[in-house]
Amino acid sequence: MSDILSPKHFEAFGRIIYACSEMERAIKLCLGAAYSLHVHDIFLITEPYSSANLKNVAKAVAKLYFSSKMKDDFVEILGKFGKFSTLRNHIAHNHWTQGSRPDSIRIVQADIRAGRLDLKGYNEDERDYTLDELGNAANDLFELHIELIAFMKNYGLSAAIEEKMLEESLDKASSPGTTATANSSCPNETHS
Repeated sequence: MSDILSPKHFEAFGRIIYACSEMERAIKLCLGAAYSLHVHDIFLITEPYSSANLKNVAKAVAKLYFSSKMKDDFVEILGKFGKFSTLRNHIAHNHWTQGSRPDSIRIVQADIRAGRLDLKGYNEDERDYTLDELGNAANDLFELHIELIAFMKNYGLSAAIEEKMLEESLDKASSPGTTATANSSCPNETHS
């Protein structure tokens, strides 16, 4: 265990990562509802997406299939979620050191994406986080998840998902031993 990070830091990190995961899951469900897919189908086809790619696909789908107000509301939620991407990636992929402010921490990172070595975490002016800021970020993410769930209910996406889940359960009940259905459909395509 790190001398710099306390159990409370790890708790905040876990809450942030878990809240991001719940947001991504709900975004995937929105995509599934937009395409009238069974739940297992949407998780199957979106599994390879990074968080950034998932947000980009979700925006594109919203622009194609959602009404103007629904699209605007969804894209706004995605934008709010995107503001947490850097922090989420810092937690998932970097080492931490003492920050500039009292009781703060910041990442230590070697970045080579631009084709040159860029060391981060050694300058006093780089972004750092207090434990309160990390806790507030986790709370904000959970509030955003509640907002996304409300969006899904308000626009009927939750009902569409529940309908597909019921349909899937009925399919499985009528075909013991099967794990997937062949009657999932994509827009503009029908199955016989």
